[in-house]
Amino acid sequence: MEDNDRKMAQHYIRVILNILIPAVGTVLICTIGPKLLRFFMPFVVGWIVALIANPLVRFLESRLKVVRRHGSMLVVIGVLALIIGALYAVFSKLFTEASELARNLPEVWAYIQAEIRGVGDAIIRGLSFLPDPMEKQVRELATNLDSYIGLLFQNMASPTVEAAGSVAKSIPSILVNVVVMVLASYFFIAERDRLMA
Repeated sequence: MEDNDRKMAQHYIRVILNILIPAVGTVLICTIGPKLLRFFMPFVVGWIVALIANPLVRFLESRLKVVRRHGSMLVVIGVLALIIGALYAVFSKLFTEASELARNLPEVWAYIQAEIRGVGDAIIRGLSFLPDPMEKQVRELATNLDSYIGLLFQNMASPTVEAAGSVAKSIPSILVNVVVMVLASYFFIAERDRLMA
């Protein structure tokens, strides 16, 4: 009888542990996992770059008899050159478009104000049948519509400036992460055999 009780208790403990361990693991992965992934992101990206670049390095090593470290360096420099070229092209295009927008902004703003005034005048003409006090309020609202729109754009601009400031503050950490990623990918490629062993 004690054997049956002990077996039953062991069975229940096993069932509880089979439920509890995956549940705790899932909670830990969901809470701590993203923080750890963010912390180790340069190494993860470096490992992915190494996995992608390794066949090219192996080709350089076997066919062209290039030393693995030198081939790794060539591949990492090539990838960096491609990334820097792509970033330069993107930022150059963004700068050109932003300067074009800044040049055309006064004309666009004048056009928007004229359209808003036209809408306000149409509202005033369409609501001429209203009683005098109500018509006066609608007239004031229509004449102040462009100032309301201006305030709306001002309020929209302040979060944009804050976002730009936070991006500017994060540039040093981004640069450090890029350097760590490049070094990690180089070492993952150059010392792949030793790391796998």
